[in-house]
Amino acid sequence: MPADKVLGDPARLAAVAALLQVAKTSQGALDRLAELAAIVMDAPIAIVNLVDTQQHLVGQFGLGEPFATSRQASIETGYCLSTFFAGRPLHIEDAAEDPALADHPAWGELGFAAYAGCPLHDADGQLVGTLCVLDTRPRRWRRVDRQALEALATSVVNELALHQDIDRRGRLLAAFAAAPAAIAVTRGPRHLVEYCNPAYRALFGTEAVEMPGREALPALPAECFSLMDQVLAGGEVYRTSEAPLTMIWPGEQSPRERFFDLSYSAIGRGADDEVDHRGLLVVAVEVTERVRSEEHTSELQSHHD
Repeated sequence: MPADKVLGDPARLAAVAALLQVAKTSQGALDRLAELAAIVMDAPIAIVNLVDTQQHLVGQFGLGEPFATSRQASIETGYCLSTFFAGRPLHIEDAAEDPALADHPAWGELGFAAYAGCPLHDADGQLVGTLCVLDTRPRRWRRVDRQALEALATSVVNELALHQDIDRRGRLLAAFAAAPAAIAVTRGPRHLVEYCNPAYRALFGTEAVEMPGREALPALPAECFSLMDQVLAGGEVYRTSEAPLTMIWPGEQSPRERFFDLSYSAIGRGADDEVDHRGLLVVAVEVTERVRSEEHTSELQSHHD
């Protein structure tokens, strides 16, 4: 694929954009990985670089200005673009001795004599950037150096993926917290309550996170837990509308019937895994007012007829 199409590929740019969002919150961790690369490779400079239409130096160690502050470089700066387009590790031991690099700005203007770089691919195989180390003096990159850099490149990708998962979970929990529906997440056959949002706590009055569901919600009818058992065992989704639920609600003194649209979904490693590895996403939307209104309308129609 031509260079401009590689750089401008929409799927690749979307992958980089997603990683740039999490790189801002994981800058410290990426800087430490860059420092580790410099130490392991015995080099004065190391960079974790994400590439879209420019280079984003999201992790760095030993860089001078203006790059240390801006954390950005033009697409042509340095040797990383060569690594990027090659899609494989690149090693330069002495740029001054290589006719193809004698006039390269990375050597002539920045004084980088030696370079070792490794491409970074995300979990979907998209080429998103590079990890590199630089030296202002010529040097020989040993086989162990090259292996270490490739191992560190994997660590960088894993670090970014970890923070991406944390970011997604954070945004999901924020959405749950703001949702008007009652939402809970349970784990395992005892239905340990792992999470419940404010709407769920307002409805059922439970703060008993990490307690078995039957203990956390003793007022909940036994048939609810039987249904949860079935969904967890089968790994399927159960949905029902206007389901009646009679219990003593928080703040009330006697049982009262209310109606809900309910959804129970098995979540976790997949339906074929053991039940202990799965959990449930429980969503309850109260529709009592709607049901009562429909009943009232039906009564009026009956009287009219």
